[in-house]
Amino acid sequence: MSLYGLKGKDKSVSKFVSGGEQRIHVCLENTGIGLYSKEVILANKCGTLLEMRTVYSRNKIDIYYLTDGLETVSDVIEMREDFNIFICITEILHAVKNCEHYLIRTDELVLNSESIYYDQDERKIRLMYMPGNDRTLSVREAIIEIVDRSISCGGIYNGNSEKLINYKKDIFHKNNYSIDDLLRITEEAARYSDEMPVTLIKDETEKETVLKEEESTIWNLQYEKENLIDLGARLKNMITKLVS
Repeated sequence: MSLYGLKGKDKSVSKFVSGGEQRIHVCLENTGIGLYSKEVILANKCGTLLEMRTVYSRNKIDIYYLTDGLETVSDVIEMREDFNIFICITEILHAVKNCEHYLIRTDELVLNSESIYYDQDERKIRLMYMPGNDRTLSVREAIIEIVDRSISCGGIYNGNSEKLINYKKDIFHKNNYSIDDLLRITEEAARYSDEMPVTLIKDETEKETVLKEEESTIWNLQYEKENLIDLGARLKNMITKLVS
């Protein structure tokens, strides 16, 4: 087991500062990257993900994640008394669901509180995309890990430790919940929480604008995907002609 729960001989992870900016460097060897992943996901078309800079070589991919000005959810949980954990989990689930719109599999997301980031300026969750990742936590297990960390912080959540324990029981007994199921349970818990109503997205108007932008982006991505499929088919025909 290595940093961020990543494992395997073909992966290495390091943290460093470049030009005054904090970054995470991941080196992947012998990991195949499809055209869609290269042209869309690693090209930062999905705004839910950490911004990436990618360098390709023959058998190696170097991904540099820009984390400057961002905090991990684990740090925020431990340091901020006004942080609403239920709304945080809700936004994480929305972020995972948005990634699904971009055809990103959940096992390609590093889902633990030390690798999920919070953007204070934009009040948004940022997820870490890892092509070829050996997932260590499912979405449900990631939520339970975050809840356990919150409970371990004691009473800084305005007496909500009992509510967190009950919430954990609600999602613990069944392991085949869908994202929508988890969202319903979490939003219900947030509704009856005594925590301060600090939302990650500032208000409903802003949230509606974000959803409209995401819908427009999804249509554009579907169009790009069709173009990429068509391009792939043409390239395949050209290669077939050259070989024959």
